[in-house]
Amino acid sequence: MKLTVMTLAIFLSASVFAHFEIGTYMGTDQNGNACKVVIKGVTFTNNEHHPLNENVEIEVPFHAQTRTFSHLAIVDESKGTVRPKKEILSSVNTTSVGAAAYELTMDSVGPSKMVYMEDNYKDRAQSSMKTCSELLFTGN
Repeated sequence: MKLTVMTLAIFLSASVFAHFEIGTYMGTDQNGNACKVVIKGVTFTNNEHHPLNENVEIEVPFHAQTRTFSHLAIVDESKGTVRPKKEILSSVNTTSVGAAAYELTMDSVGPSKMVYMEDNYKDRAQSSMKTCSELLFTGN
C-alpha cells in the first residue's frame, strides 16, 4: 500500500515539472538548417522540488555555451496566486545595449522550439531573433 501511495505521489509531482527527457533534441533553424538543443540536467534550488525552483541546464543553439533555464513566475494579485509559466523555460541576461533571452517552449510531447533574441534598446535595427523549431528527441 505504501509503495502504491509513493508511486502515485511521485507520478503526480513529476507531472507538475517540465516534461522532457535528458538528451539531444534536433530541429530546424529559421534558415532551414539543422540545429540542436541539448538538455544536460535538472536541479532544484535548495533541493525543494517545486516548478519555481527548477533549474534546467541546456546547451543552447546559436552559441557554444550551457545556460541555466527556469520557469518565470506568473503573479496574479487579483487572485492572490503565484504560479510557474509551465510551458516556457527562460534564461535572460543584460547586455551593454539591452538584454538577451532564450526561451524554450514546450508542448504536450516535450520541447518544441527554442528562441534566442537580442533586444538592443539603443538601436532597434541591431536587435535580432533566431529560432530552432520542430524539436524532436533523438536520444542521449
